[in-house]
Amino acid sequence: MGCHTHSRWISLFLRGSSKLIAGSFPMMFTQQHHIMFYELVIVLINSYI
Repeated sequence: MGCHTHSRWISLFLRGSSKLIAGSFPMMFTQQHHIMFYELVIVLINSYI
């Protein structure tokens, strides 16, 4: 498990999350969920760096 695994996970996660965000915008998705989601993304990215 090296940097390659992490970068693969990050790319998959970002690809999936961008689809999730794009799909959730037209739906009933509150501002608070987006804030929590972005905080989670920031925490995950910081843990990999």
